[in-house]
Amino acid sequence: RIWDVFARDGFVYSAGEDASIRVWGVPHGKRSSETLGEDPCAEQESVRDLQEVEALRGHCGRNVWRVCASSSWVASGGDDASVRLWSRDARECTEAAVPGCAR
Repeated sequence: RIWDVFARDGFVYSAGEDASIRVWGVPHGKRSSETLGEDPCAEQESVRDLQEVEALRGHCGRNVWRVCASSSWVASGGDDASVRLWSRDARECTEAAVPGCAR
């Protein structure tokens, strides 16, 4: 199952039950607003055209609940009670804040 979706700069990020953040590419020539309109069901053909680029893994447990992205990072919150920051360029987790852990 997918718990959260965020679109930015030609990519769609999904947070899911498999504890990963999946990164999807929007096909060239299609704007994000065309792919994810106000009614996602009305845009099914465009959504089917999304191609998975990669999966970001690092959360423990079963779920990633939320995902958000900027031009340089992706942030995620998971069932493991951590907030992780991922570098969009390096495509790796650069920092993790876990409540109760000393850093």
